[in-house]
Formats: sequence, C-alpha cells, structure tokens
Amino acid sequence: MLVVIVCIIWGNTLFSGCKRNMAPASSNYGYVSFVVRLDSISSKHDTTKNLLRFCFYPAGNGPMIQTDTDSDFLRIALAPGKYGLLMYNYGKDNFQLRNRKQFELMEVAFREEEDGYSKAASIPVYGMVIHEFEVKPNQDIVTTITPTFFTKSVHFKINIPEEYHAQIRDCKGTLSGVSPLLSIPDRTVKRNTTTTLSLPFEKNKSGFEGKTLLLDGTCNENDKDKIPHKLTLHFTLNNGKTVTSTVDIGSSLLDITQQDILANIHALMNIASEHEINLICESIAIHP
Repeated sequence: MLVVIVCIIWGNTLFSGCKRNMAPASSNYGYVSFVVRLDSISSKHDTTKNLLRFCFYPAGNGPMIQTDTDSDFLRIALAPGKYGLLMYNYGKDNFQLRNRKQFELMEVAFREEEDGYSKAASIPVYGMVIHEFEVKPNQDIVTTITPTFFTKSVHFKINIPEEYHAQIRDCKGTLSGVSPLLSIPDRTVKRNTTTTLSLPFEKNKSGFEGKTLLLDGTCNENDKDKIPHKLTLHFTLNNGKTVTSTVDIGSSLLDITQQDILANIHALMNIASEHEINLICESIAIHP
C-alpha cells in the first residue's frame, strides 16, 4: 500500500513539472502598445470606419507579422529582438500596397484598369513607418505614433464663360504624367515611368469640377520636368459632338506636398463655328 501511495505522489509531481515546462516563460516575449494619434488625419478625412493594419518586420528577414485593429489602439506580444513597422489604413478598393513582405521594397501603387489607365482612388492612404525598434524580454511599454498622408488630393476647377454653359452637356478627362509608385521606406515617388488617370467631372455654376488623389512624396529634382502632367478634357456638346483639348501643367503638382491642391483651368471657347476649346492653366496652389 505504501508503495502505491509513493508512486501516485511521484507521478503527480512529475506531471506537474511537465506542465510548468510546457507553459511559456514570461521572459520569452515583451508587450508593445501603440496609440495612434489621428488628429491631423481626421481633420481632413473621416477615419471612423478605417481599419488600421500593422505589419511588423523582424530583423534578419524573419516572416512578417500582420494584425489589424478597428480602433486607434493596439497591444501585441512580440518575441525579443529588433523590428521594423508599417502601419496604414487598409481598404479593398483603395491603392495597392506591393512587396509588403519585404520592408525595404514596400510600395504604394495605383490599381490598373482594363483600358490601360490607372484606377483613380477616392480613399486617401495614410500611415507611418518605424525603421527600427527593439522589444526586450518582460517589457510592457506604450508608444504614441502619428500617421501622415501617403496621398494628396487635387481639385480641378474648369471655368467656362457663362454664355457657353448651356451648350456643353458633359465633360470627362484624363491626367497623364502621374507617378504610379511611392516607395514607403524613403517616401519617394517614382518618375522613370508614369501612368494616366481617368477623371470624372461634374457640372457646377462656373463650369465643371473634378477631384483625384495622387501619391505624395519627394522626387529627384532632375526627374520633375522630364514628363510633365497634362490634363486632357473631352467636352460633349448638346449637338452630340465632342471637343477635346489638352493643357500642359508642368511639375506644379509635384512641388506641393502633403496638402490639398486646387488647379484653376480657364476654357477659351469657340464652339459656335469651329468647335474649338483652348485650356489655360491660371493657377495651381494650396486649396483654401
């Protein structure tokens, strides 16, 4: 009987020891909490429905760790070591984020349409990058981060003389010379190739107005003037004819960063006899 009791006690002791070894030791990870300050973003964009995506990149090319939150707060446990971080607002119909598995190659890009043009996006992309931070065993720290826009909004105001308003039924446009890619780590836009965006326009009291988003970043000064932005408008008249006109607006849209931009375009009309419309870029400046 004594032998049986000793065996039971010994077995319980061994089993308990195994459970302690299987449980993760507290020194195997650290906690990091991120508080996202959306003040500067929410003043220009409704952030209440945005999903925030966090991508953590372990040093040494370990697999990327991804998690989402629908609030402005995230707490996560990470193994000790050094990490890079990309945080951005995620949307299925928004811009594409390419090469997300490799921290140094991450890019924001326009989605392509079937007609060869790029799809104009309506939801601004914002986020932030931390190139390196360290997680230590047993830590529990809170970090405040402030995102900035990866995109900028451009408003086009097409001013048409009042006497011609009733003769123009519709207007559609394209913007060429658009930078298709933004490198996230260094916030530079790529100008070695460009793309063209389709632009919808709506009629108003002064003519037509349109809006689009461009990728916002710096570029090499020598690359600014290589391929200028050009705005092409297709006016549909009441008689069914279409009049097309193009205006060269240079590199002005690249010079203004992290702001809403207003481009004032004046249309000189001669549609009574020759069906001709000439466009003049009056000004490009920060939107009031």
